[in-house]
Amino acid sequence: SLITDPTLMLSIKHQIMLFINTIKCYGLPTEPLPLLLQEMAEHYTEVLMQRWVVVFRDILDNASFLPIEVENQEQYDGVMDTFPYDGDELETQPFPRKFPFSSIVPAVYVQVKEFIYAWLKYSAGLGLGGGRR
Repeated sequence: SLITDPTLMLSIKHQIMLFINTIKCYGLPTEPLPLLLQEMAEHYTEVLMQRWVVVFRDILDNASFLPIEVENQEQYDGVMDTFPYDGDELETQPFPRKFPFSSIVPAVYVQVKEFIYAWLKYSAGLGLGGGRR
């Protein structure tokens, strides 16, 4: 397929879903259309993966591999808001505090969440989200 814009693919999916619902209202068969949506879902996944390969490569190319060090509570809270680290021992240390990971970890965490959200946008209403692995 030549479509590489996820937003356009979401729009097309939405239009096909509306068409399926309209056809069902008239009692007409919709057999080939769900298969088309499933094939589009596979292509949508490939498009997302191509996009996020670039994002992850950029993160790795530009990231520091040193542990994140914060100087005050505001910086600490900023890291914790981005990445839900469960490190009680860090909470009691005086500033400056060092996290046991680099800036890559929260950056990748945020992008993985964005990838999942993007895929869930497409799979909504298709019954593809839970059983697909």
